[in-house]
Amino acid sequence: MRLYTRANSPFIWYDVTVAGDRLRGSSKCTGTREARAHVNALIADRLARRGVADEWRLREITGAYWQDNARHRAGAHNIWHYLTCLNTIIGPDVPMRDLTTATLINYRARRRGHSARGCSAVTVNRDLATLRAAINHAVDAYAKTPPAIAWKRVMVRENPWRTRYASADEFARLVTHAHPDLRPLLVAAVTTGLRRANLVSLEWHQVDLAGGIITLPKTKSGRAHAVTITGPLRAALASLAPADTRHGKVFDCTNFRKRWQELRIAAQVPDLRWHDLRHTFASWARLAGADLQSLMEALDHSSIMVTMRYSNVTPHGAGGAFARVAELMAGQGGDVGADAGDALQKKADAA
Repeated sequence: MRLYTRANSPFIWYDVTVAGDRLRGSSKCTGTREARAHVNALIADRLARRGVADEWRLREITGAYWQDNARHRAGAHNIWHYLTCLNTIIGPDVPMRDLTTATLINYRARRRGHSARGCSAVTVNRDLATLRAAINHAVDAYAKTPPAIAWKRVMVRENPWRTRYASADEFARLVTHAHPDLRPLLVAAVTTGLRRANLVSLEWHQVDLAGGIITLPKTKSGRAHAVTITGPLRAALASLAPADTRHGKVFDCTNFRKRWQELRIAAQVPDLRWHDLRHTFASWARLAGADLQSLMEALDHSSIMVTMRYSNVTPHGAGGAFARVAELMAGQGGDVGADAGDALQKKADAA
């Protein structure tokens, strides 16, 4: 359900899809709560006349979610794909009450075997998470009765997060064997941690070499994001084009996939993916002493829980809890007598 105002009209207008029909018009109400109640009454009347007063099908669930919420989000094209897969495999006319745990387990099995390779666990879980959000929206916005689904049983167990990153020697080989047009892109990936999509679409007006900042109007999280231009990247960017010709795209990504595939073989890192360069930035930053909070901000993560994948990377010169306690104990010669506690406390405070 979309509620909005129009110029030269004191009323709130609505735009909603019900049972495949699109309803638009004025609610004749000036308050949001009254307008929503009016539109809900229209929806109930339309469903009653079509004989589905209290029975929504999958098409109504996904349609309402798309019209009211999903189409306005940053990842709308992905959500549309998830909703399309759900309707195609489960069936758009399946009643809401028939969306059971067994139905979704069957969907999960078909989705993973839908193509020659099958979909990954992450992809299937995104489908199911989108369906769950659509059902919750139908319950919250349209007072529908939720189906009994054991979501924990339906979700697919995912593999652990991949944290492969390039060593210093591996990155040196990459730079050495890289095509001249690909080399600046490699430097940018490792010094900023930006995603490939952001780097490929980066334009010169987003780059402030004098100020040392790259600004992205919108990233995967849907927010604006800025990264610092360090020395190696500044040199790489300055060599790409004279100052008076810096217009359009920053990097030349012609034949990117072919060049990257050839480079992995030449540099003897066939298992390295491009996204692993983002992991390289994060892991090298941790090794240099960056804390998880600053790393979360640099990577533009939505939650510190995502950044926690790098918590096992220990900064150089920073021992963990066990090493710190052992160091304090070593200063006491292993003595844990009556006076050892005070001595350890003083040493800890000094540290």
